[in-house]
Amino acid sequence: MKIIEALKKFKNMEIKLTDLRSKVKNNVAMMDYQTSPYQDPKKQLQSWIDCYTDTLEEFSRLQIAINKTNLVTDVSIELRPGKPVKKSCAEWILRRRKLNHIELNLWNQVNDNLKDIPVKDESQEGKIRIARVVRFYDVEARDEKLIELNEECINIDAALEMVNAVTDLIE
Repeated sequence: MKIIEALKKFKNMEIKLTDLRSKVKNNVAMMDYQTSPYQDPKKQLQSWIDCYTDTLEEFSRLQIAINKTNLVTDVSIELRPGKPVKKSCAEWILRRRKLNHIELNLWNQVNDNLKDIPVKDESQEGKIRIARVVRFYDVEARDEKLIELNEECINIDAALEMVNAVTDLIE
């Protein structure tokens, strides 16, 4: 089974688990004057609970298989032209879900709203001079880094989508 197939199976299992929870909730008891639509309501309820438990076990098995596969499957992604970076799928997933956003937050702080402004120069008898902003960072380098970080998510998504389609689960 390919990773993408397991991920689709996850979605189906989540739907199945939701459906089973609803069936259990709606059929755990009834009033003595009601008639159950099931021949043996106790047996039916236990069947749903057993199915739920089995589905959770399969869900867990698939998740472990995906985790194993992601840890050992390396992917090279070209984040900058001519400079591929090789990491495991697990590292790329962490980068995509968390680390990229954390780094992006830092680079968004490398910013100021200062502008050169005219001020009175007390040392030259009140003449007006231009007070210049002194930045301790390179604006162009910051802008390039922001662009790179924003594009990184797109590149990671595309690479992992391809890997998920062709990589067999390690079970």
